Amino acid sequence: MGHPEKESAILTAFRLGKTPVTAAQFDKCASAGRCHSANYNTAASDAICNAGGGDAKAAHPMNCVNWQGAREYCQWIGGRLPTSDEWEYASTHDGTQHLNTTYPWGDEAPVHCVTANYFDAPSDSYCTGRTETAAMSGTSMVGIYSPAGDSPLGLVDMGGNVFEWTSALYYAAGANHPAYYIVKGGSYSGTGEYLRADSEGVYSSSYLLDIECPADEHDDGTGACTASGCAANYHDGGNGECIIAGACFGGFHDDGAGRCIAEGEPCAVNYHPGGGGLCVAAGTCAEGYHDNGIGECVPEGCAPFYQVNDKNECTHISELFVDIPVGSFVISHNTSSYSCGETVTLNAFSMMKTPVTVEQFAKCAAVGACLPEHYYTFMDDFYCNYNRGGDWTHHPMNCLSWQGAQEYCQWMGGRLPTEEEWEYAATHDGTQHLNTMYPWGDEAPVHCVTATYRDSASATYCSGNEAVSEKKRHLGRRHLFPRGGQPAWVGGHERQCYRMDIVVG
Repeated sequence: MGHPEKESAILTAFRLGKTPVTAAQFDKCASAGRCHSANYNTAASDAICNAGGGDAKAAHPMNCVNWQGAREYCQWIGGRLPTSDEWEYASTHDGTQHLNTTYPWGDEAPVHCVTANYFDAPSDSYCTGRTETAAMSGTSMVGIYSPAGDSPLGLVDMGGNVFEWTSALYYAAGANHPAYYIVKGGSYSGTGEYLRADSEGVYSSSYLLDIECPADEHDDGTGACTASGCAANYHDGGNGECIIAGACFGGFHDDGAGRCIAEGEPCAVNYHPGGGGLCVAAGTCAEGYHDNGIGECVPEGCAPFYQVNDKNECTHISELFVDIPVGSFVISHNTSSYSCGETVTLNAFSMMKTPVTVEQFAKCAAVGACLPEHYYTFMDDFYCNYNRGGDWTHHPMNCLSWQGAQEYCQWMGGRLPTEEEWEYAATHDGTQHLNTMYPWGDEAPVHCVTATYRDSASATYCSGNEAVSEKKRHLGRRHLFPRGGQPAWVGGHERQCYRMDIVVG
């Protein structure tokens, strides 16, 4: 049938069985009591059916099974039926990209009984294995048309042999009829048009069973009609139909307490969205997700004003602040407000322990608060850290104009420090201003040990803790390293959270 107009669909990663489920595989589910006999027919009742057909049909695809039976098998092995979009996407994907070919094997027209088992209308013939026959003989052994009929990923029998159920609902159940679901792939009795990757068929969920419940009753999940509820070990799958306990229909998920809900509906009490459409216990996240610092489960990153600490947890940046108390000091140079040697009195404030990193700045850039015209990237200049990737995300943000630093500070709700605040904080021990020559004391700097800088005496630079002759940082341009945080009130004083160092080559 196909859709008259194609729309774009974005899918998350998934896995699909390489071959259709065989009769032998399905028999194991039946023997375990998980695939109910009410949902399929056997060779004993219909010669065209493969279940119970012994060795002769063991390697043939399972057929004569309704939607409920196909669903039961998937649930028994810990999976689910694919959506029609997933089925089509997988059928022409090569592992790197979606090829969007006409058929699973490519754009070439099918060759009857060579690439697939289907009814060839022009010759009015069917397939018995690889041989054309006038009489319909049913299914072929799984994989007999490989590799000619395989998809680029090696998926077998995606075209022909038997239609394959999907979880895609075509027509919802009504008072006097069951639901209808989309099937894909074509079959031994279907024409070649159904072999197309985008083609669809529609079957009743009670296919083979002809279940038609009275207006005031519904299918209890096992094929029996009931006026209320579901059969034992079944429950409402979200759309009003009964499904095996622990599972939900496509478009619905468990609320954490066993009830199927639609996307956007709240999770059960003491549960919350854990990522990936799952409800998990409060305070936890689903596998592959973590708390972003404000209780939201995300696959990567932290919320604004949060960053990863040494325990790989998202921590509020205020925990990384150093509080500088109120006090006075004698300034060592002329500023716009004070003369060298003048006493300066400052209110209490705080500064971050570290410069703003590339990773932190990237969050501001990602939301458009830090404009690209105010900073350079690695693509502009080899010595710039932004967009350099790898461990460089933990290096300080450089190649940044004063406007760019100001934008970051404003985005975070703070400001840049004054010159006086910077100098006061640089040599304060938390109790008093020490007025030392360097931030670490009066001792002369040790090259590549106490700081990264150009050593004039040896004409060397630093690469980590190693002195090198070749420059590892661009010194011909002014580099600005902002420090950042969020304003807050602590002990009655405002946190003044930002400062910027200027390095001139």
